[in-house]
Amino acid sequence: MSSLSWKSLFNNDIHPMHIEHAIACNTAAKPGATDKSMTELIERCGTDDKALIAKHLKEDLIRFPFSSKRKRMSTVLENIQTKNSYGKRLHIKGASEIVKNCCSHYLDVDGNVKEINDEMNSNLDNIINNYARQALRTICLAYKDLIPNECGAMHDNPKDEDVKDIEKSGLTLICILGIMDIVRPEVPGAVKVIQNAGVTVRMVTGDNIVTARAIAVLCNIISPSQIDDDRCCMEGPEFYEKMGGLVVRNDREEVGNYKLFKDSMPHMKVMARARPMDKYLMVTGLR
Repeated sequence: MSSLSWKSLFNNDIHPMHIEHAIACNTAAKPGATDKSMTELIERCGTDDKALIAKHLKEDLIRFPFSSKRKRMSTVLENIQTKNSYGKRLHIKGASEIVKNCCSHYLDVDGNVKEINDEMNSNLDNIINNYARQALRTICLAYKDLIPNECGAMHDNPKDEDVKDIEKSGLTLICILGIMDIVRPEVPGAVKVIQNAGVTVRMVTGDNIVTARAIAVLCNIISPSQIDDDRCCMEGPEFYEKMGGLVVRNDREEVGNYKLFKDSMPHMKVMARARPMDKYLMVTGLR
């Protein structure tokens, strides 16, 4: 495996510290494919991720794990040199369009913190969409330097919500990464065989809808002509609302608007940004 440098990778002089911290110290205890790909990136650029973890993560570390509902994970790092000298920094990574919308600032190529204006916000949206159209899953890395009243007893408020207050606003965007989930060569042909046998193949994913559509075309789940058909591709929350959610009738769970569900299913092939409740509703209706 060839080695990289941060300069050769990004084609300019950057300050990789924030990227290294965001990846090395914000990786799940049992890393999945996404965590592994990002960890491999920083290791190939010469980062000692184990040393960073040992320095910045305590045994009683504060971590809010990733879930398909949260679409993000966060870790509070210790022993960080920050302007407020408090020494604690929240690092967060997750779905780009969600984390990006929680950012008020960004890091430029010189490591300077700048405010996200309308022009930069539009530029970031274009980057995300351009990556997604190439079937790349985009991950946004961001951070927030904490002040005393944001940490300690306050860090996990509100306790009864999935997204914590400190994750919702005031973040500084570090970068947006595009990750390719390689489609195995045999998959498109296998999907065709299954479809020819009369079986409907549907894709349910946590990816955003642009990425999901692009991957579905690569896998022969939908045709290029269907990529902009709203009947074929829908986001989970929209699907749940349109179908009337899950209701209980005669002690039995059912789709709220089953007639619409029945009429929609012959067309629907891709569900993006799917939450557990969206998947459960689809399975309930199909059963």
